[in-house]
Amino acid sequence: MTNMNGRELAEATANALNTTLDYEVTVFFVNAMSVQHRTLQQNFTRLCAAWLEHLAALPENCHDVRNAASVEYAKRVVAATGKVGLPNI
Repeated sequence: MTNMNGRELAEATANALNTTLDYEVTVFFVNAMSVQHRTLQQNFTRLCAAWLEHLAALPENCHDVRNAASVEYAKRVVAATGKVGLPNI
């Protein structure tokens, strides 16, 4: 696999999420990610944290009912944890 830029990673992720993401796939993904190299787990967590921080910072008029729960969840996580530093070791 070649290195992807941010846009390519977003497109690949969106395509995967658009095809199917049910409970079984989620559980399989979490289990598969849990055996990846610890640095890769840290990188994935950093990506997820950046996404949640982005959602939490959205102005009120930048989301709708389709992702309102995601925005609310992100706001709660960021408010509870603050800016958590995830070092690249």
